[in-house]
Amino acid sequence: MRNFLLLSVFIVSYSTFANNLDSESGDQLMKQYEEVINLLRSGFEQKSDCTIKHTGNETVKKCTFKSFCKLFEENSEKAYLYEGVDGRIPNYKLMSKEMEVNNCLMMAKTRNQNVAGVSVGNGLTDWNKNKIKTRQILLRTVNQEGKAPDYLKFQQAMLELELESLEEGQMGVGFNQMKKPEDIEAQFKKLETMAGVKLGDKVKNAYVEAGLAENMPSMGSSPYDLPVSVVSNPFLDLTLTNSVKSAGSKAKVLENQAKLRKATNRAKSIFKKSQREILVFLKSKKEKNPPSADQINQMIKRIETISYDPNVSNNASCQGPNAFYNTDQHRFTLCPQIMEFPEATLKAIIVHELAHSIDPCIVSQPFYTIKNVKKHSGGQFDFLRANTAESEDYIPMKEVELKHTHFVDYMDQSKARLDIMYESYDLTPLSKGVPLAKNPFSKSISCLSDPDALGARSSSKEEVKAELEKSLARMKAQGATDADPQYVNLKKSLEKLDNLYAKIGACSALPGNSQLQEGFSDWLAAEILGSQSEKLSPKNQQRHAFETFGFFLGMDCSLDMGSTGDKVQKFLEDNECVADNSSLSSTLSTISRSLSTEDVHNHGIDRVEKVFMSQPQLKKALGCDSSAGGKYCE
Repeated sequence: MRNFLLLSVFIVSYSTFANNLDSESGDQLMKQYEEVINLLRSGFEQKSDCTIKHTGNETVKKCTFKSFCKLFEENSEKAYLYEGVDGRIPNYKLMSKEMEVNNCLMMAKTRNQNVAGVSVGNGLTDWNKNKIKTRQILLRTVNQEGKAPDYLKFQQAMLELELESLEEGQMGVGFNQMKKPEDIEAQFKKLETMAGVKLGDKVKNAYVEAGLAENMPSMGSSPYDLPVSVVSNPFLDLTLTNSVKSAGSKAKVLENQAKLRKATNRAKSIFKKSQREILVFLKSKKEKNPPSADQINQMIKRIETISYDPNVSNNASCQGPNAFYNTDQHRFTLCPQIMEFPEATLKAIIVHELAHSIDPCIVSQPFYTIKNVKKHSGGQFDFLRANTAESEDYIPMKEVELKHTHFVDYMDQSKARLDIMYESYDLTPLSKGVPLAKNPFSKSISCLSDPDALGARSSSKEEVKAELEKSLARMKAQGATDADPQYVNLKKSLEKLDNLYAKIGACSALPGNSQLQEGFSDWLAAEILGSQSEKLSPKNQQRHAFETFGFFLGMDCSLDMGSTGDKVQKFLEDNECVADNSSLSSTLSTISRSLSTEDVHNHGIDRVEKVFMSQPQLKKALGCDSSAGGKYCE
């Protein structure tokens, strides 16, 4: 899984425009808006039926992805598509409809409106440009005055002040909270005192100007405010865990924070279970295949050393329902937007991501432990030049703390980043890597490419060779010679292609966009969940198996929103709103990786039918007959 838009993106942004309607047109527009939002809210208040509808009294089931969608489709106008005994799956598509309506209202209120003869759109553009410019001047002044190290301490003090304000139930201490220069100057002095630094008058003046530039220009007024958002779930809208204004009260913020802590602890527990179950699986394979003991031991070392990263509030990759494994830090992250899922659904996601640490590409790369790190003198990076056409400013980087003890040197990139971040460090190699040609799961990996199985796309050696030759020809035509290191490296890669491909032939980074990394991770998730299914009571086996691929059902089932969808669409059309390609509704399909033939994931439907439903224990638990699913890759 990767990045998706935060469900609250418009909840935050549209409130800025809440007072922009003129009275007459506002009455009608707000009436339409409230009707549509209340319609959506009525859906959010309904509880989903959690009966698994694809089953009956039949002794033989012809299971397909479509047959499993019935329950989700019946709940398509409700807040949750599925509510199990230990978790639930949100209706992201219904929630995205609210975002579309809110965005439409924002567009309608700003369309054709003028403030002092300047269009709102141009006014916002000018305001944003000025805001960026004043920030650049501030950074330039810090650099020119030689105050970079002190400014880093100043920034840390601001972060501490932000945290204090949150604990006190306030809205924060950022620029946009202050309108007067004397307030910004007072804050500046307070932060200097907290940090124990003196930045000087020039930096202070630039800081005040940058603060004033944050204030959005007036755009008119109206008595109309947007109703409270129907997305009141702190897992889906993270502002409810850190903003009194969003949550409604300090008590509600604290309540939501407690919910998030509880869910995070549950997720950590499931993570540890998943980790143990993968280790049991690998050790079992080692006992059955002694010649591969060394390769499997390398995999075991990688799995047992993965750590859980609980820091999600400021993680740029947690802008929506997501989970991921980070090779640079050898850490796993589970974003709050999916923490409510049933345990089986979460475990399938977690095992998939942990499996990436040993997928046929990543496991071919060297694995290290790192210690005795020495930071650059001064405690921070040298200033890095902003790489933009408009600016020659230098941007100070925060001091980098080492928060991991292991990492994978993926394609020689991770170590190169360490060389930039740290002055010195000690590395101990734990695993030299398992080449694709010697991977103990090579039979299963090869099987995943079979059209009767998953049909995962693989990169051929011929494709890689052709791309290398094309790149070399292009560089040569542009004047490259053997004095050019990049040109020489490409030539060496072509000369050693056989050995190179035997090592990293499954990597999606190669020409051909191999799907074997993702296919292997799905396969391992199905194997682990299948083995766990056998340990459950017959009563719970079917539910567990069904929930295993519940996430894909939520993304790829055809969810017809019926009359609700029709009324929402009419509101959008009546107000001349076009589909917003940046909205959640237009990006949900990327979660199941079905947008193009270039994608490194197979389509969500194939992943369910040809991997999960093909796994024997899961197929049996679901009550499917032998014809269901695809070819099983042992």
